[in-house]
Amino acid sequence: MIHPDREGSLPTITNESSSKDRAGMAAIPTPAQVRAARAILGWSQDEVCRRIGMSRRTLTSIENEERQPRFSSMVRLAALFDAAGVEFVFFRGGRQGVIAKITEFEFVD
Repeated sequence: MIHPDREGSLPTITNESSSKDRAGMAAIPTPAQVRAARAILGWSQDEVCRRIGMSRRTLTSIENEERQPRFSSMVRLAALFDAAGVEFVFFRGGRQGVIAKITEFEFVD
């Protein structure tokens, strides 16, 4: 399940997510996209780990492609970044990207 954090602005993900909650979820990110999403949001590995209940060692191994991650770990990462306004995109030819969704903007003269 996705829960607001203490400040109420950004989500945390718990292990309570059901398969029904995952329907329509954002694409599963690649390790490079996880690193890019963290950079866009200005989050440390520790911050991501705190929000989804993952060990830092696991996140580091995912980002460094040291081992095959569990699908459930990648789903939790995808849900966290999606809820925080990051979208993972994939293009023909194997190219990939990360987009920050803009929800508010202001015109400047």
